[in-house]
Amino acid sequence: MELEFDREVLHCYQVLSTKTINQEETMESIVPDACPDIQEIMGVYGQAFLEQKQGEEGGATLSGTVHTTVLYRPEEGQGLKKLTVKLPFTIRLDEGGRQCVIQGRVWVKCASANILNPRKILLRVELAGCVMLLQPVKQVLCQGVLEPERWNIEEKKTECESYQLCVAQEKPFSFSEQIRTNGTGEEELLWWKAKPQCSECKRIGNKLIFKGNVEVELLLQQNEGELTTHQENLPFSQVMELAEAGDSGDCQVMVELKSMDCVQGDGHGWEVSLELVAQGQVWQLQSFALLQDLYSTTHETKVQMEHCSLLQRMEQPEQTISLRELVETEEMPRTVLEQWVTVGETTRRQDGDGLKLESKAYVTVLYLDEAGTLHVVEKTFPLSCQLELGADVSHLTWGIWPGEVYVSPAVGGLEVRCTFEVPCLCLKEQDIAWVSGATLGEERQKKTGRQPSMVLRLASPEESLWDLAKTYGTTMQQIAAANQLEGEQLPLGSMLLIPAIR
Repeated sequence: MELEFDREVLHCYQVLSTKTINQEETMESIVPDACPDIQEIMGVYGQAFLEQKQGEEGGATLSGTVHTTVLYRPEEGQGLKKLTVKLPFTIRLDEGGRQCVIQGRVWVKCASANILNPRKILLRVELAGCVMLLQPVKQVLCQGVLEPERWNIEEKKTECESYQLCVAQEKPFSFSEQIRTNGTGEEELLWWKAKPQCSECKRIGNKLIFKGNVEVELLLQQNEGELTTHQENLPFSQVMELAEAGDSGDCQVMVELKSMDCVQGDGHGWEVSLELVAQGQVWQLQSFALLQDLYSTTHETKVQMEHCSLLQRMEQPEQTISLRELVETEEMPRTVLEQWVTVGETTRRQDGDGLKLESKAYVTVLYLDEAGTLHVVEKTFPLSCQLELGADVSHLTWGIWPGEVYVSPAVGGLEVRCTFEVPCLCLKEQDIAWVSGATLGEERQKKTGRQPSMVLRLASPEESLWDLAKTYGTTMQQIAAANQLEGEQLPLGSMLLIPAIR
């Protein structure tokens, strides 16, 4: 006869994969008729927009557009001119599927352009995409037998905790802001940069509340040819409606750009319109009872077992990498106009019980020399970070991310200072067996009057009080009472009286 159980259903997400993928995009582009011929390329900047994430049969894709601006010096005339090119991209993974939840971000590591002739260039963009594939799972666990007294069932239960990803959702949102500059109103926008970031998030019931800002930087050219920059932080505050209410957990929100437009507004300013998508996660410590074993004192019992993994979060000190380097220049820098740092693919290598993360930092600086001439310098620096983990500890990390970058003129060139963050979630996995089903068979053979009511037994070091009770079809309470035991610890080297059930 099949026993009926009190079961609990746990809903969470299993992390199938976390990867960083490098991809190169190239495109030939013609200079529009309204623009002058190219004499010299001065700088290239690319901004990636993640427009769609899609699970498909046998894999997953991330697609979008790289908005690329090429600054060049024309063959005739003064000042700088710009050429804007939009490159579509699709990043494919041979993992996942239609049911997967995909979270990720895409960024431009570096961009360059070669002159094929005065009216044509070859554009090259190196992309990096960090992707996390999540599989919704439903774990049904047995907490106990329904009506255990009816069948004289003894149960071995344990209270368990597991740190699980309970929420993985996203929310698109958009907003517009007016940026006021100090120009004359006739300035030309050469290029813009935008960096969204979430500064605070928390869960309240079925709402995930988050806020942050988009750091926007404009490179402007005045009528006289003078180059200036303008930086503005555009704040946002949003509420993401969650599918289910719950207690507050450990929340994180990653915000990605879907599109951006910057047009000149009335007076001295620019109208910035942004489309973004917020990708939210909530990790929570879930508590539940788990049935690990059972038997009947009156019937033969056949038990089916399964295994599950419980996750514990391990505390890991916040990891940072500091970069302070001198970038040599041929000309003496006078003014730094713009600077940015991107990070390439992060590789992970086991190093003893620890984990070593390695990547590269791509530094680009626009500066003016003493004569007011624009120059662009690019430099690559290695990055590495050691995470001290136990042999049985796994990790989830989005890689290495740059923070604020500071560049200043120095003797011999430019001094670059930047701090990189290494967000990492460390998890320890514990395998535990539990009862998934049980069947009652024939009644146990009853003791007759000529059989002893007690068995004298020496327990082995590997045996527990539960093991002895299950073997002899009695209860732990009866063995403990017969031997005047306190608790479940068995005395080593002592003979035990085991009462038989009649």
